[in-house]
Amino acid sequence: MRDHGDGIDAIHVPRLTERFYRVDGHRSRAMGGTGLGLAIVKHIINRHRGRLTVTSTRGEGSCFAVVLPIR
Repeated sequence: MRDHGDGIDAIHVPRLTERFYRVDGHRSRAMGGTGLGLAIVKHIINRHRGRLTVTSTRGEGSCFAVVLPIR
């Protein structure tokens, strides 16, 4: 999935799948976020022996890709 939003600073990308991690805590709290969404996604993908990759460029957007094995 690719978006064309604000993007995420490179310093945050490695931590996006940590439980309760939020790039912008104030904005997420106002929107009701808990910081669990991508952690749950990563856990499900790992259980299927897959991989989640995230690339993002500030000002250009982000790309989230899921790679699953055929078998």
